[in-house]
Amino acid sequence: MQAALAAGGLAALGLAGLAFGAARNRVVEGRNPPTGRFVDVHGVRLHVLQSGSGPDVLLIHGVAMSAAEQMTALSGVLGGYRLTAPDRPGHGWSPGDLHAGSPLEQARKLKAVADALGLVRPTVVGHSLGGAVALAYGMEFAAETSGVVLLAPLAYPGWGPGHLKRAFRAAPGVGAAYTHGPAALFDPLQMRAYLRLIFAPQKPTPEFKRDVPFALASRPVSMRSDSVDFSATALALQAMQARYADYPAPVHLVVSLKDKILKPKKHGLRLAEALPDVRVTTVPGQGHMGHHFSPELVRAAVDEVRARAGAPAEQALAA
Repeated sequence: MQAALAAGGLAALGLAGLAFGAARNRVVEGRNPPTGRFVDVHGVRLHVLQSGSGPDVLLIHGVAMSAAEQMTALSGVLGGYRLTAPDRPGHGWSPGDLHAGSPLEQARKLKAVADALGLVRPTVVGHSLGGAVALAYGMEFAAETSGVVLLAPLAYPGWGPGHLKRAFRAAPGVGAAYTHGPAALFDPLQMRAYLRLIFAPQKPTPEFKRDVPFALASRPVSMRSDSVDFSATALALQAMQARYADYPAPVHLVVSLKDKILKPKKHGLRLAEALPDVRVTTVPGQGHMGHHFSPELVRAAVDEVRARAGAPAEQALAA
């Protein structure tokens, strides 16, 4: 009897989550329509924002974020460059793709976007998990880039309670049922807390609150895509780290020393010791979203790495 009641309660919770998630999706998506263009690559229709003119910079966002987040943080300081920022699969307005979680697979899709839009040797800028994708992009397409800039990057594998939870969400069947069912009732509140955490010790900027459609990140499709990304990336980094000593592209790391999400000693600073052609900018007092508070350091890193890659920064100023 008790088992039947428990099963009925779980079923009711799941149905409530499905109904609530569907209704909330309609509201959130209605308030945050796509503002860019769509590009069809490798069977996926990715949403892409572009601005400016000049040499190309490809911006790759991190977990729970979107192209709008990167543009909000960096477009103001990257004048003289043409910026291209895709929503990674399952984020923003790009549909989910359960085969695209691996950084290498995501890098291949973003390279296809770059080719479709006519980008020429872009400088690839990646933040957080997007840093792992940028690392993979430089590994696979070094001759077709003008260097890689990594902002608080995820660079090494690791498994903890958060990874196990995401692995469960990424699992076929039960993970999807949980994410689209009961979890849909609680994820919006969870993501508000997550936003405070990733900005700590700072707070989200007024520009972020105004211009970034963060509510899209708590939709079931986005929550599940993040879980797929995390699980696939944790596995892929096992193999990727063995290639760091022979990394073929110049890299500039911007490392926030108060990053509590991807601790510098475990990721950014450790990576700096492994790469053969790297420069490092450390930022005291800032956390995981430091590029929103010191974007000029990102501009300096882009200019510097382009010069090492044989694409002088003066081209940007003259464009």
